[in-house]
Amino acid sequence: MITLGYLLFSLGGLIALAGDIGFLVIARRSGPASFWGCLLLPPVSLIFFVLNLKATWKPVGISLVGLVMAGLGCRIAGMDFFDWAD
Repeated sequence: MITLGYLLFSLGGLIALAGDIGFLVIARRSGPASFWGCLLLPPVSLIFFVLNLKATWKPVGISLVGLVMAGLGCRIAGMDFFDWAD
């Protein structure tokens, strides 16, 4: 089960990365200021997403699916990233 969790975590991370790259490609097509703003400042990414919803909903959805897969992989494998009380 642990192997499946690590596999799901890795695959989810790659899918989330692909969605993020797709989002940045759309931002780059909009202009260099949008690209650098989305790359370096998270609030600019949110504003860009809302203003360009028709073009950006697919990469954001892909990224969210990847993040959910990575989270499920973490739970299955028993990874505790935030258990600092030990």
